[in-house]
Amino acid sequence: MKRLKRRSERSNNLIGMKKKNKSSICRYDITIRVDDWGDEFRDFPVTVKAASGCMIFCIETGRFLIPRRSNEVWDAYTWGVWGGGVEKGESFVEAATREVFEESGRVVGPSDLERLLQLRTGDFDYCIFLCKVREEFEPKLNWEHDYAQWMDVEDLPIDNLSLGLKRIYEHCLLTSSFGSWGS
Repeated sequence: MKRLKRRSERSNNLIGMKKKNKSSICRYDITIRVDDWGDEFRDFPVTVKAASGCMIFCIETGRFLIPRRSNEVWDAYTWGVWGGGVEKGESFVEAATREVFEESGRVVGPSDLERLLQLRTGDFDYCIFLCKVREEFEPKLNWEHDYAQWMDVEDLPIDNLSLGLKRIYEHCLLTSSFGSWGS
């Protein structure tokens, strides 16, 4: 696994492993081939061509709002991200803002999102964003989640993470200082 540089080790324009232009807001520009996920992906029920996910990060506390998947969805009772399929005519960003609202009740706009990670296979594309909020809030959950909790990275139940959150944890959270992301 390639190590991402900590924010303090990066130049202003170095995002993850690639240089981005000055207008980029992405913290990382990581693309992972799903074939490299191993056996876990074999049972993943891909029913859409593209999906978008979002992690919500509180600037004030440095914690993430992590939802637990309900028993009505695949990978039940694992901790994951807010998100779902990209609908026809939607961009990844539009899908992420819609899904955050549908699943948490929080209204976010495109300028609130920063791309974290993109997972790709031949016929499936999953883009995961970070949304920073000033203060923690109580989400209004829909049927897809039965619980949500604000957590520090160190408190994530790493043995019970959804497939997508596992990859975010391995490729972004373990190698970053999110406390410095409040700017």
